[in-house]
Amino acid sequence: MSQFSFSDALLTWFDQHGRHDLPWQVADDPYKVWVSEIMLQQTQVKTVLQYFDKFIQRFPTVDDLGKASWDDVAPYWAGLGYYARARNLHKAAGVVSQQGHFPQSLEQWVELSGIGRSTGGALMSLGLRQYGVIMDGNVKRVLARFFAIEDDLSKPIHERAMWQLAESLCPTERNHDYTQAIMDLGATICTPKKPLCLYCPMQQHCQAHQQGLETELPYKKAKKPVPVRTGTVLLIESDQQWLWEQRPNSGLWGGLWSLPIFENELAFQQLCQSLKLTSTVEPVQISHSFTHFTWLLNAHINNGRSFMTNKRCGWCSDDPLYIEYHDQEWGKSNRDEQHLFEMLCLEGQQAGLSWITVLKKRESYRAQFFNHPIQTIANFTEQELALKCQDAGLIRHIGKLTAIRDNAIAWQNMKAQEIDMVNWLWDFVDQQVQLNDVPDYKLAPAQTETSQKLSKALKKNGFKFVGPTTCYAFMQAVGMVNDHENDCISR
Repeated sequence: MSQFSFSDALLTWFDQHGRHDLPWQVADDPYKVWVSEIMLQQTQVKTVLQYFDKFIQRFPTVDDLGKASWDDVAPYWAGLGYYARARNLHKAAGVVSQQGHFPQSLEQWVELSGIGRSTGGALMSLGLRQYGVIMDGNVKRVLARFFAIEDDLSKPIHERAMWQLAESLCPTERNHDYTQAIMDLGATICTPKKPLCLYCPMQQHCQAHQQGLETELPYKKAKKPVPVRTGTVLLIESDQQWLWEQRPNSGLWGGLWSLPIFENELAFQQLCQSLKLTSTVEPVQISHSFTHFTWLLNAHINNGRSFMTNKRCGWCSDDPLYIEYHDQEWGKSNRDEQHLFEMLCLEGQQAGLSWITVLKKRESYRAQFFNHPIQTIANFTEQELALKCQDAGLIRHIGKLTAIRDNAIAWQNMKAQEIDMVNWLWDFVDQQVQLNDVPDYKLAPAQTETSQKLSKALKKNGFKFVGPTTCYAFMQAVGMVNDHENDCISR
């Protein structure tokens, strides 16, 4: 396929299906593009959407960020992980603030902390609307599959060849659209594990698809066993105050505050002796997984009782998906607009099915719907919905899938009336989490007077699949009510 036809086909697809209304796209601001590019390193768009607006509201310009202290910046990055990104962004913003202008060439961008060739190319293209070429994971995957490249792309010789290929395909006209388009294609269609080839504009010319290699490329090295580290974490409580320490600027969680953690048992014992800590209960072992290692920690608690039990709600099975959902999400207070919309729709998808069925299909729902802004979902056509209904990763019920689009329309219509949807939903519980007495999950109600009112209000505004039982399940899921059993670890 010729260079022109590749970019032309990609841009045609992008015009119809690409992401055009992400927060960093709606304003011609290199700073916002810069922040988004750093946040998007190793992090999905859906997660970044939960942090970007708050970060920009606190640091609206590069000067605001550059002149802020690290202690001011760190809380607005907490939860995104890979904190070295934030430290480099903060440091580089200080340099740009002092210079009084943004870099105007790729060479100038890559001189800044935390910016490599690909990020610099993205900033040239998306931030400054000048010519720029990128080579992130999405681009590597799209090109490796389209040209059926079976080389080990981690080797420098093959990486250089990929850069040459990317440069040969990258157009000078509509360069910024092409950059966004190839990232969008990789993020929403040509995904790592379950590529949606049915919807891909390159399908007929994709050599990997023709050879049945979609899921095999790009070449992946055999994963090495994840190393395990051990240590001790200390929890000390006094008069409802907890002991925290600021970690060193370099290394894991650099510069952030955490509970005291010791990788050296002797150092832990010495601290216990110096603070005369003698009332710790039997230590509890916990694990925490990072990308490059797993941490096994012995938690010593100095408050006379252990609140770290393994007891979970009776409805939580041994399925890892269920356990993660129960421990990390269900019943946790959430006020993120995109998440609230997703959960409202997913509870409607569950109707007549088990929740584990929905959880197992959740990533497919995100790829097809919830990784897109709500306005984009509202614009899905009947033809697009019919195509989505062919995806085996979804519950193939056209009425339910159409309801997601209709709910997005209803959501946007309410916002057009200047209704803050997050506050509107939380007003049904007076902006406070309702903590219920639940000795056994079987005793929790299926619906309440409040969920009936919410259901009625949603239906009045055009929402579908929002009966009172569905609404109560939604309220439980997003933490408007806490129905964890009284002795549950997540209570």
